[in-house]
Amino acid sequence: MELILLLYVLFGGRVRPSSYFPEMLSIAESKMITIILLIIQLFVSALFIYAVKIILKLVSNFNSGKLFTQYQITGLKLAGQLIITVTLAKAALKFFEEATINSRVGIDINFDEGFGSFWLVIAIGLFFIYLSGIFSNAKQLKEENDLTV
Repeated sequence: MELILLLYVLFGGRVRPSSYFPEMLSIAESKMITIILLIIQLFVSALFIYAVKIILKLVSNFNSGKLFTQYQITGLKLAGQLIITVTLAKAALKFFEEATINSRVGIDINFDEGFGSFWLVIAIGLFFIYLSGIFSNAKQLKEENDLTV
């Protein structure tokens, strides 16, 4: 029974936890859970704003003319990590919100076709991290080139 329920949930099915776990309390009526979810959402939004601020500082640093600086390497890596963290945190918050407020548990695997798509945003975060590695290698090659000339 548990295996069938797990497969049903993994392929996009919705399940009301109270029907399978009668000992669970009605969490949807709890104001404390709603307040906690709101505070976490505000924290995630602050992380997103911080990631945008880092990207804006990087753009202004690129316009200064110097390339492959440690600031750029660290900024790209941090921006990528923050983008991925914010995206995963938003997905986890959506899951917990559905589980607590709507009393539904399920996993939707979908591929949205937009700029706000989960997978596209994760790919952008990974791109920033990869670009940080490229900048790090370029900085090392630039330093070696400066020493040989």
